[in-house]
Amino acid sequence: MRPLSLSLVVALSMLPANSLLGEEAPLRIDPRGARCELVINPSDDLIPDQNRYFLRRARGKNTKIVAIKIGDANSLKVPALEVDSVTELAVGGLEKLEETSALDTLRDATGIWVSASTKTPLPQLAADSKLAALLESKLASDCVISVSGSAAPWLIEQFSPPTRPSLVPHVQFAFVRSYKELSNVEIPKRDAQKLLQFVFQPTTVLAISQRSIVNLGGEPLAIFSSGFPGENDRITILQPGKQHDLVALARAAQRRQRGEKLPAQLATPEVKHGSLVIVGGGGMPKEITEKFIELAGGPDGLIVVLPTAVPPQEVSPSEGNFFKRFGAKNVRVMPEYELEDVNSDKFAEVLREAKGVWFGGGRQWRFVDTYENTRAYELFHAVLERGGVIGGSSAGATIQGEYLSRGSPLGNFEMMSEGYEEGFKFLPGTVIDQHFAERKRETDLLGVIKTFPQLTGIGLDEATAIAVTKREAEVLGKGAFHLLAAPKDREVTLDDYQRFKAGDVVDLVERKLVRTSRTEEPAAETSSGDAKKEPAATN
Repeated sequence: MRPLSLSLVVALSMLPANSLLGEEAPLRIDPRGARCELVINPSDDLIPDQNRYFLRRARGKNTKIVAIKIGDANSLKVPALEVDSVTELAVGGLEKLEETSALDTLRDATGIWVSASTKTPLPQLAADSKLAALLESKLASDCVISVSGSAAPWLIEQFSPPTRPSLVPHVQFAFVRSYKELSNVEIPKRDAQKLLQFVFQPTTVLAISQRSIVNLGGEPLAIFSSGFPGENDRITILQPGKQHDLVALARAAQRRQRGEKLPAQLATPEVKHGSLVIVGGGGMPKEITEKFIELAGGPDGLIVVLPTAVPPQEVSPSEGNFFKRFGAKNVRVMPEYELEDVNSDKFAEVLREAKGVWFGGGRQWRFVDTYENTRAYELFHAVLERGGVIGGSSAGATIQGEYLSRGSPLGNFEMMSEGYEEGFKFLPGTVIDQHFAERKRETDLLGVIKTFPQLTGIGLDEATAIAVTKREAEVLGKGAFHLLAAPKDREVTLDDYQRFKAGDVVDLVERKLVRTSRTEEPAAETSSGDAKKEPAATN
């Protein structure tokens, strides 16, 4: 077989294992990202951060590292006493790794390092290779695999469809010579069927762990992705030491490839059927909780609580108890987040009976990953269609708008994050932010409205809510409801904010006060309705 060259382009797909190479990207991109732990270094030089990252990821209960040195490649440098077990296999060629003794050594490894000199290109393994089968199983497990030198393009091509199922998302990989400017180097054209192309320079070192990609050092990684129809590819430069989210990159590229943009004309901000309760985080006064229970049909109405904006291991056993404390008798917490569970008949049966659905706090992109393009998403809207109520606090507030603010998986400071810009549209034509006055977010929301003046901006202070029925929003709680819309004849400014307090009823379409029963009495009893918050990253 023809040996690999350093300029070889290989393609990895994010398609399911049973998909054919070249198929169009699926409607729903798998939020799990890469199905492996992988470090890619096309250079013969081993940088310290690569060593440290590999050793950190390879450590486990029974750490066992196997360092495979092929030919005259550099070896992994392991500090003394840093791991329990390190075995080095120095071989002249891949055929030695097909022997039973070598395979047995690799079988229970928690980390495998493969290095081969760039001067010694490696051939592809045969379809029935025992080594290939073992590496495939290790890639699909918790084992981290690091490849350097010619072993980098070799492994990428070895585990590309149709030869073997792909474990790394929708990426086309290219390895090129060093450059000062992208225009000074010949880069293979991105395959139109691939959403992303990662272009490595000789000393670019990239770590891929599920949805996280990190440039560990050396030279920048150039990421080419689909532009909108008729546009050139977008280029993102991932500098050494920087991180990005693989799923967000793929989702953004897919939306551009399909020409999906926020329409210039949006539906008016009103709820045609049912009601919404949108809470700004920071706890829920009694009147807000009781309002939601009332709109859900009273104490006997089935309320479904969705705590999926936090990682599964952080879901509290007491989720939903705040409804019970205020009289709700029929509360069902549904922490399921896997696609097969969310799309199941069992999940659907519960939602069909629900009178109210509550989205908890956390990070709103997790709601998108869990429910977008699922049966559950349609059933949420069906709750409103039959006169029920949708509610949520913090992340559970923002997800209710048409445009999703603070959707980046990398942090909650980015208001507009490509790949995670679409909310669930329970309140169409809006973008919703929370913890508003407390975190001084007026300028943040202003930036979104300047970019998308067709949106109506809603900001909610903590312990504050709007209960929306038809086009009217009743303000409840302790703080203010901030409303921002762009004037037709000039650019929007901070002076265009309108602020309303508890007791006010606001027409969201006309953006004016309809009536008020305002009282200066503070809301009394408070309970937590934010679900569990993520430290420093909660919305």
